[in-house]
Amino acid sequence: MEFKTKTGKQSLEQKKFQKQAENCGSKYVIVRSVKEAIEKIKEYLK
Repeated sequence: MEFKTKTGKQSLEQKKFQKQAENCGSKYVIVRSVKEAIEKIKEYLK
């Protein structure tokens, strides 16, 4: 899970890390608020 501001963008290094994590079978999401993070965690746990 990566937190960003409303207008924040991933750096090239973060994009590379995301791809590596996903290639290993990890779920990777970008969220922009605590509320959104909680929603994504709840979705993941279903």
